[in-house]
Amino acid sequence: MPRELLAPGDYRGKAMEAQVGEAGTGTPQVAVRFDFLDYDETNRVWYGYFTPSSMENTFKALRTAGWKGNDLEDLSDLFSDNDPPEVVLVVQHEPDQQGNMRDRIRFINSVGSSAGAMLKKKLEGKDLSDFAARMKGEILAFDQRQSGGAPPATKSKAKGKNGKPKNAPAPAATTDDDPIPF
Repeated sequence: MPRELLAPGDYRGKAMEAQVGEAGTGTPQVAVRFDFLDYDETNRVWYGYFTPSSMENTFKALRTAGWKGNDLEDLSDLFSDNDPPEVVLVVQHEPDQQGNMRDRIRFINSVGSSAGAMLKKKLEGKDLSDFAARMKGEILAFDQRQSGGAPPATKSKAKGKNGKPKNAPAPAATTDDDPIPF
């Protein structure tokens, strides 16, 4: 039985899971499953692509959905914390390959702005590591363009004996007992 189509429009949602893989054409892509907050048991998958013409929009959408990292092997920021950000999912209708109408998440916007996931081939192991390494520079460049300054520090998976990241800066000494940060 086909699922009921959502009407075109804006819907509140939160990311539930994400995967990196390839479309049937071999194009690298990311799929993020979103839970629709105003509809019980309703979720849809948004697909972003890593082509020269679509990469910037894909990075923007991932950032809007809550991803803070720069390593596509770790998309857990999207859903692992207790409260991923709420987003506005813009749903539109389009025909599928058989000509049947389907609803599709076209855009992921931040609240207040206007306007397993299913992949043909999930990237894993060395394939995912190699692709993530190729994209790291693109992600850092994207962040730098967005902030107009230096790229953010990279997340390191290497841990020292104390369980903290190697080469992590020591906590700053404080002399003020006031808990207010300003």
